[in-house]
Amino acid sequence: MNSLGRKVLVASLATLLLLGGLYVLVAGELKAWADASAYVMRDYRRAMLNGELHRALTRAVGETASYVLTGEKGYRAEAAEAIEQANAAAAALRQIANQGRLADDDAAHVRFLERQERLLRLTQDALEQVTVSSSSASLKAAADPLRQIYAYETETDALWSEVAAHHEEEQQENMLTLKDHSRRAHLLFLTGVATFAIAAGLLIGYVQRRVVAPLALLARLTRSVAAGDLTRQAQVTHRDEIGQLQRSFNQMVVHLEQQRRQLTALIESLSSSRDAAQEASRAKSAFLANVSHEIRTPMNGVLIGLDLLHETAPNPEQRDLVQMMRTSARHLLGMLNDLLDFSRIEAGRLHLESVAFEPRSLVTQIVELHGRRAAAKGVAMNCRIAEDVPARLCGDPTRLGQVLLNLLDNAIKFTDRGSIDVSMSVDAPAPEPAPPQAAAVEPPVRLRLCVTDSGVGIPSEAAQKIFQPFYQAKVQTTGNTEGIGLGLGIAHQLARMMGGELGFESEVGRGSSFWFTARLLPEAQCAKAALAEAPPQRQLAAGKAVLLVEDHRETREVMARILRRRGLQVTTAENGRVALALATTQKFDLILMDCRMREMDGFEATGAIRAAGDERAKVPIVALTAYGLIDPKQRYLDAGFDDLVVKPYTLEEIEAMLRRWLEPGRPA
Repeated sequence: MNSLGRKVLVASLATLLLLGGLYVLVAGELKAWADASAYVMRDYRRAMLNGELHRALTRAVGETASYVLTGEKGYRAEAAEAIEQANAAAAALRQIANQGRLADDDAAHVRFLERQERLLRLTQDALEQVTVSSSSASLKAAADPLRQIYAYETETDALWSEVAAHHEEEQQENMLTLKDHSRRAHLLFLTGVATFAIAAGLLIGYVQRRVVAPLALLARLTRSVAAGDLTRQAQVTHRDEIGQLQRSFNQMVVHLEQQRRQLTALIESLSSSRDAAQEASRAKSAFLANVSHEIRTPMNGVLIGLDLLHETAPNPEQRDLVQMMRTSARHLLGMLNDLLDFSRIEAGRLHLESVAFEPRSLVTQIVELHGRRAAAKGVAMNCRIAEDVPARLCGDPTRLGQVLLNLLDNAIKFTDRGSIDVSMSVDAPAPEPAPPQAAAVEPPVRLRLCVTDSGVGIPSEAAQKIFQPFYQAKVQTTGNTEGIGLGLGIAHQLARMMGGELGFESEVGRGSSFWFTARLLPEAQCAKAALAEAPPQRQLAAGKAVLLVEDHRETREVMARILRRRGLQVTTAENGRVALALATTQKFDLILMDCRMREMDGFEATGAIRAAGDERAKVPIVALTAYGLIDPKQRYLDAGFDDLVVKPYTLEEIEAMLRRWLEPGRPA
């Protein structure tokens, strides 16, 4: 019997049987006590009736004797009445006798009653005889009946003495019997109470020892397990459900320990993977920095050369051609920046500009630039700009053009025949409640651009993943998988950053329609912001000496020409070592320092110049580097640089930097 439930059931049944036996005994004793009490009450009533019968019989005998002696009829009536009372008492005694025996003494009372009834009949007969004799002869002649009556009276008194003595003796016996039954019933009741208390105590002790104590121990062990201690196990002390619970607890602890070891190993593995990922991220950052530097440095020469060519163009036609070349170069650089943009978007370091630009001119130039590529494939490109598009808006034209360029690239890539339609219009925005103080301010413009092609379309299985980074939809009809799969993902994020959204509709074999919206400000608001933020324009002081340190020859020559056209005296150096020699022997008003160079880089050269300790060590040094997109500006300030210009820079950025450091009145 290994079941705790069966053990408790057997113990409960045993207790119930014991209590049931005690109940039977107590019930039997109570019944005997009730029978004895009933007999006592019967005997008490019988004693009362015997007394009434004796008194009535004695009175009947006495009145009959008086009637014999006096002959007065009153005595005869009294005697008849007494006999009637005696008959009533005898009838009641007979009724009690007929109820059944309760004890052995009932037989003695029956015998007493028979003798009393015989005396009653004799007395009644004597009265009748005396009554008859009194009518026929003198009462003096009735001496014999009188003696007989006196004999009845004597016998009645003797019988009463026996009955009274028997009642007195029986009363004592009854009292002893009642006391004995009461004592036994009380003893059995106390025994039952004690038995119940002992059984309950044993049951509680059993439950405490066999159920509560193991469960309490398991509860303490559970708290220790919850606190992280998996070394303690429960001792298996039972072979029932409690034992099964103890074994299950131990198995759980073992499994938890195994899982903790596996989790620890997994955490260590994840930690190693995290370290490897961080190392890979650092390697990626270094790779992006190297690629950025190697691409941006020659691109910087291209852009600066185009800026210089735009300045010196002899006629408007050539200036327009150069402007288209500048736009193409900048868009090419924007495409090369996708990798860096994706990294900056992930890190939350990409910020939008807020400058005034012409949306019509921007879209037209981009369409013209890509229209030649489409025409080379035999695909017509159409552009439609709605009349309600403002002439000038405030926003980030570079990012706006980047999104449009990406959509046009994809349209040209996946369209082999038909046409590509580009449209721009003002999208009706949802009404926005404006504050009362801004009632006179023009609301933002929600620009909508759409690129629709007649290409191969996008399969349904790729539609849900097309905006995921590095995802490329494979189209069987073209097999074209150019690119790295970042364009649409970056475009999707840029559209959101510009307060709009990017979406598309496509059908396989019938083409696609990509659209995006951007929330732009009116030109007036942008002009106010630019006016509030722009520093006052000052004329550069002519004749200032500038040391230009650049290892890329073309960039160095183009940059030197731009600086000389601003009236500056320019000295060039191809590396940091030459720059250090010049800076310690000549006096310069500004040093423009490339950071990555052979023999001695810009950081080392700047540190050496600052360590010179004389007046030449205080010259402003501006870092010209492509690493500024990756490294924080504070790194350059901590290395001794005074300012930072990120390659590829524009002519406007160079002029702003020169004004900051060479404006008239600035202390040397």
